[in-house]
Amino acid sequence: MDFVAFVYIYFGFTAVVVFVLLFGDAPVFAGTPVSWLKWLIAEAWIDVLEWSVSKAFGSKGLRILDRATELCCESSNPTLQIAYLLLYASGYALYWQYVFRLLPNEYAAEYHIYTGTAAVCFTLTTFLIASLSSPGHVTQRNAAQYLAAYPCDNAVFPAKECSTCKLMRPGR
Repeated sequence: MDFVAFVYIYFGFTAVVVFVLLFGDAPVFAGTPVSWLKWLIAEAWIDVLEWSVSKAFGSKGLRILDRATELCCESSNPTLQIAYLLLYASGYALYWQYVFRLLPNEYAAEYHIYTGTAAVCFTLTTFLIASLSSPGHVTQRNAAQYLAAYPCDNAVFPAKECSTCKLMRPGR
């Protein structure tokens, strides 16, 4: 398989997966292969993992798995941000080491050195702003304000009730 065919297949597959993950729960796709693929990608493997852990380790294993899931996915945890920064820094280091020495050339002018660095700085700045700013807390007092500012579209953000505080969750 040549490189161009590989790129088309890769991006086609990625587009299908992103579409299924974003819109698989939409009412228009209920009972279709899209909703089944969404279940398969997002939920089936979790069910298989929980079943396997319960068979191998019993209820204690399930408690440990639930605690690990809560720690990694449902609480303040900087692991993903640290992993992103490590990947980001590694990519920039490779760019600095292998691309900067090739610039300028007959295909890319000298300004690419500055625009590439500016793009990296801008991306890092917006990541830091997003990481350090408070997303806000939805309370009984401000729930209507957040629901008006972030309406649910029933496609990407379906209307859901928070299981803890029993308030409607804004679409964000």
